[in-house]
Amino acid sequence: MSQPIPLMFAAPFPLALFTGEKNKTFRVAGKFQLDLGTCVSLQLVESRFGLATPEFARAEVSGVTRKRFYDFTKQDWEGHETFESDYERDLVYSDWNGFPVGAATLMDIISYSKFEITDQRLVEEFLEESALKQSQPKCTDDGTQFPFPHKDPNSPNYNPYKLGGDNPSPHMRC
Repeated sequence: MSQPIPLMFAAPFPLALFTGEKNKTFRVAGKFQLDLGTCVSLQLVESRFGLATPEFARAEVSGVTRKRFYDFTKQDWEGHETFESDYERDLVYSDWNGFPVGAATLMDIISYSKFEITDQRLVEEFLEESALKQSQPKCTDDGTQFPFPHKDPNSPNYNPYKLGGDNPSPHMRC
């Protein structure tokens, strides 16, 4: 049996990722050669170092569809976390990939099934750490919350090419 293909997941992680309710992931097309039945190793990225942690779960690829974000249907989003706006979606995927991603970007919609947690301790540690981080508000210069302060076009610190979503503005008040 061949080694599972690693699929990395970075913050913010939806809780559904750890319960198996999230059964799709979107990746820029061409990054992986995945066939039906391919075993994938789900791993968290340690954001401070950009390194993958040991796998927390395994799953089996049950479908791969290739299309542009602007062609996504409601059905394509089922089993995947949603975003407040296309703008937020583009920011998340641009940060993750290290280059601009937008509505015209060709994406692979990877569906997986037979989800099985392989490291319960790792999942529990992450959930505890995540709960602590979520209790600390992030806000922009004017006190409004925004997921990426350096990506808010109204912020004096706006930089659409700066990577990393957890990089607060030096002028934050909260």
